[in-house]
Amino acid sequence: MFYLIGANMTYGEFKGTNNTLLGPLSVGLVFNVALFYSNSLWLFVKYFRRNHWYQYILYAFLLHVGFIAIESMIDYGLIRYYYPKKIIDADTLLFNILLLEGLGNSIILIASIAYAAIRDWIRNERSKRQLLEEKLKTELAFLRTQINPHFLFNCLNNLYSLALQEKIQETAEGISKLSMLMRYTLHESSGDKVQLKKELDYIEDYLALQHLRIADEDDIYIKFDVQGEVTQQEVAPMLFIPFIENAFKHGLSLKSKTLIKILLKITDSQLFFEVCNTINHTKKSLDEASGLGLANVKRRLELIYPQQYQLDIQQASNEYQVALKINL
Repeated sequence: MFYLIGANMTYGEFKGTNNTLLGPLSVGLVFNVALFYSNSLWLFVKYFRRNHWYQYILYAFLLHVGFIAIESMIDYGLIRYYYPKKIIDADTLLFNILLLEGLGNSIILIASIAYAAIRDWIRNERSKRQLLEEKLKTELAFLRTQINPHFLFNCLNNLYSLALQEKIQETAEGISKLSMLMRYTLHESSGDKVQLKKELDYIEDYLALQHLRIADEDDIYIKFDVQGEVTQQEVAPMLFIPFIENAFKHGLSLKSKTLIKILLKITDSQLFFEVCNTINHTKKSLDEASGLGLANVKRRLELIYPQQYQLDIQQASNEYQVALKINL
């Protein structure tokens, strides 16, 4: 743009002459490009980017003055050669050339500094985003690796209870279910998203494993209800199981009536998940932030669904309720 302005000024000055303007304009273009990129690709990178302010100012000034002097001498020579009739006062002509080149090169240098600064800012922002993304991926991977041993510990406890009761068939079936669950956690849940249908199948297998332990109990009622179309939806893996585990951990009782209700509902733009369970007062009081469970899943929600979810946890005297809404 600055070069076109200068070319237009040169054309206006020498319009009507018989000689070509290609020579002076080509020289101006070469010097403008050389000044622009000498500063932005060399001086700025070598000194300014490394916070060597004084060296940068000194060398930029020398580069600026050097380009003005050389370009002015060349322009003066070209004008005297091509347009001798336009020269009235040689000293005045040289002064005007120096003034014009000084102004033009100053604009070019300022534009070069602005270009280099914006380029570095964009590059730094891109690097920051990449580092942040890598950090979030690492944290999510760490949170997922925490889920596996925590979940495995609970499942093994269930199988241990079956073994103590000498329920061989149920224990074998439980081991089979556990292998399916672990296969899912190892091979299906490593990505950022999984098919919602697979996540629901995982929950079904987990509930089946729990049923093996409480099959003979009449006072334990477990309901899992799915509403809406789930086949085309995706969700973060292992997102719901910590809430369900928490319901069994704090609600299941073999001495009193237990109620655990799980609901997952899909609408056009939202996923709604709810877990309600009675509270077993013989166990320790609920602690939302303790251990892996809820603290883990809350952090994962913040990372995967920022500004896109709503988590509401309510505790009454005899009931604990978790309601999660995610915008799809």
